[in-house]
Formats: sequence, C-alpha cells, structure tokens
Amino acid sequence: MNFGELRVKYNNTWPNKFSFTVEEKFIELLKNYNVEQVFQPAILNDSADYQFQIYLSHFLDSLDMLPMRPDLAFENIWKVIDKEASTIKENLNNGHTDKFELLFDKIFESELTSSNFVEYLKIVPLQACKYAAKRLIKASTATDTDQVSYLKKVKRILNNNLFFEKFFNKYRFSNDGNHNAGVQRKAGRLLMKIFNGVEVTIDNVQFQFTEEELSKLLVRSILVNTRNERSHGNVFPSFRSSKASLENYKNAYFLYHMAYALLLDIFLYKQGCGVLSKLSVEKIIVINTQLFNQVFHGIE
Repeated sequence: MNFGELRVKYNNTWPNKFSFTVEEKFIELLKNYNVEQVFQPAILNDSADYQFQIYLSHFLDSLDMLPMRPDLAFENIWKVIDKEASTIKENLNNGHTDKFELLFDKIFESELTSSNFVEYLKIVPLQACKYAAKRLIKASTATDTDQVSYLKKVKRILNNNLFFEKFFNKYRFSNDGNHNAGVQRKAGRLLMKIFNGVEVTIDNVQFQFTEEELSKLLVRSILVNTRNERSHGNVFPSFRSSKASLENYKNAYFLYHMAYALLLDIFLYKQGCGVLSKLSVEKIIVINTQLFNQVFHGIE
C-alpha cells in the first residue's frame, strides 16, 4: 500500500488511528532514549495579566500537539510571536520597518530579556539551512513582489551587499533543475557554518556576523517563511509522506524550541507579568538544548 492509499485509509478508518512510517521511527527514537518528550516548559509564576493569559493559552495549545506534531505546536506558539510583533509595530506607528525586526530590536535592547535563544544558533539543523538557502537563491532572481520584498528585508538584516553578491554568484539554480539539489545542499552547509558563528570565505573574501544579525536572519529566513508557507497550504504534510524522515522531526522541533525561547523573552520584557526570571529562562534553554541534542544527535 503506497502513501496515497494510506492517507485515504486513515481518513476512512478514523477515529481509529495508526502511525505512519516516520511516526513509528520517531516513537522508537523516544523509547531508545527513554524520554517521553523532546521539550520541557519553564515553571511560571501566577499572573492575572490579561495579555499574558492569552499568550499562555496559545502556548498550552502547542503542548497538546507534542510529542508527535511539533510542526503544529510551532504554529500555535507563532501566533503569539506574530501578535506581539504586530502590537509593537502598531504602538510605534512604524509603517515601513518589518515587524519582526522591531520585535528583535525590543528583545535585544531590553535589560529585562535574556536573549538566550541565540544558543539555538549552535544547533540549527542542516534541513533548516537548506530551506533558507533555497528561499534566498530563488528570491535572488525572482521578480514577484513578495520575494523581492523578502530579499530586501534579509539584506537589511545583514547590511552587507558584498556578502549577498558573492553568495548569489557562487550558488545559482539552473533553469532545467539539474544539480539544483546539490547547489542547495552546499549553500545550506555554508549557511549552517555562518549560523554557528564560523567565519566563512567566499571568493577570497571573509565574512562573519554578530549573534544579533544571525538571530534576526534565522527568524526571518526560516521561522517566518515556514509559518507563511504553512498558513497558505504551500507545504506537504511533514510526517505523512513517503519522503518524510527523522530529519523532518529534528527540523520541526528546532523551530518549536526556537519559537518557545522567543516567547520566554516576550514574557520577560512585558512589564507587570513577573512570571519568570532571566535565570529560569537560561536554565530551561540549557535543558531543552540538551534534550534536543540527546534525541537528534547524528540525525542530519
């Protein structure tokens, strides 16, 4: 029975359920490491703050999706991040700057935040980097408004036109599609080094960026794009496809962990909540990165 037939069978036999191949592999992976989850939430203090309770409700919805659907869990957390970014933009009455740039500026400039989500730059999966590379390379030759706008926002983050010039000269897709997968993989590996903070050389020119620049680039090129594509139905379901692998789980959990770390910084800088401390955020991110590395070690 092929995957198309399996999906039809799942529909026809519901509410009886069965696991697809990669779901079975993931269940076995958790058993091998004797863990039930690849995530642990921070302990929160009580607060009657109205906005906090709304945001917390979305987060609780995300917990209900774990461990099997980290992709859907990510979408629930992203509702909070998107809402907070929009609120900041509205309050500043800033009609031109990207709202996620404004959110990041607030996080990095606030003395209340930990900005400890930069720890996730060290463990960004190759699949996420290949995804970012594909979007960047495609946007470099695109003429439609959305992709042109996207590339402008990304270029503004790094503020280094020479890097993009060298990057796009080195990595190009052919019109017939031949060798494009190889180009994407090589470009993705370069981006992975860059996110890891490594100085890279392209055409005899060295490039290295700050943690703040890389964090903004990661969110804009990977998290925001993934959420946009999922909301428009432009992606095939991650775990019910013949091409699905444990790499899909690793990537989806990375997005979820990163989004959660951003959520914690939002909780920190929102005055009046007092629901957690910088120290507790730092500790839980250490715990979660260790969990992530433990379960997905060796899986590209």
